[in-house]
Amino acid sequence: MKIDHIAMYVNDLESTKQFFERYFGAVANNLYHNEKTGFCSYFLTFVDGARLEIMNKPNLEDAAKTLQRTGYIHIAFSVGSNLLFQMFFGMPARIVNSQGKAIQGTLGFVGAMRKIIRMVEPTHMLVIFDGEHENSRCEIDADYKANRMDYSEVSEEENPFSQLPDVYRALAYLDIKYIETTDCEADDLIASYAYSHQNDMSVVISSFDSDFFQLIGERVSVLRYRGEKTVICTPQYLTEKFGIVPKQYADFKSLVGDAADNIKGAEKVGIKTAASLLQIFGTLEHIIENAEKINKPSIKMSIMENTDRIRKNYELIKLKNNQPLPYDKCELAFTNAGQTTTEVLRGIGLK
Repeated sequence: MKIDHIAMYVNDLESTKQFFERYFGAVANNLYHNEKTGFCSYFLTFVDGARLEIMNKPNLEDAAKTLQRTGYIHIAFSVGSNLLFQMFFGMPARIVNSQGKAIQGTLGFVGAMRKIIRMVEPTHMLVIFDGEHENSRCEIDADYKANRMDYSEVSEEENPFSQLPDVYRALAYLDIKYIETTDCEADDLIASYAYSHQNDMSVVISSFDSDFFQLIGERVSVLRYRGEKTVICTPQYLTEKFGIVPKQYADFKSLVGDAADNIKGAEKVGIKTAASLLQIFGTLEHIIENAEKINKPSIKMSIMENTDRIRKNYELIKLKNNQPLPYDKCELAFTNAGQTTTEVLRGIGLK
């Protein structure tokens, strides 16, 4: 089997390098060390020109702490709608203040935002909310996100958006810039910011939406907030979890689908199969073009029969990085004043 730049995690970097050099005639480049994450790797070149990258297994918690200490300017983006939903439905009970006003979503949002700020220590911040507008992806597939609830028909007690005005006032009190999109998805606006600033800032995207995994890089990470179980997703995390690199994630998700967005993948292609295909062929297009070379008949047939669907999936899943940026970097400057959640709620009249 020809190895074509496959990435592999190993426990002992030096011993693995020596093994491939001795038994396969591989030639290793100099050791690469990323001081920011503690990540180390070798590129091994084989006689047929194939390349294999072997990497150590860094501790994710240590990587997160190192990310905080780096000298880069930190910019944090948060999908506000995502965090509001997480907090509104994640609180153990409906909480009302002394005036009888429901505040559990706002309370959870502010508390989570403060913890995220302590974790990331950002110098710049922007929270982005999805606005009510036509979605261009629905022109590609009318079923895109058709499984989502219409909250205009939901009672105020069960509607996270009922507390959105209070969340906006809390962000203003914290002096955090926020915006509601008017003609694109929040994901695309964040992607545009990440692409624009990844070379001059360390970018942290706070969201549980795995679509952002395709943006991960040396200076771009995804924070999945879960209180004490929060995870910062790096390239190492993605390779360890799925066996792919970030630039393959949109291809990967096109194959397996995304139930949350009502995107159906190719039949019989699950997570392990998709990762295996990408490890062999590299990209979605190469998988499609070389479907005849797939060994398992049922997988080969599925790829051939679902070519149009998985290509359409890619159009839906691939984030766009060409959106106009409503704020420049200077306008997003942020200083943590250290307010408590109680101080914020009292400051906006909810306590």
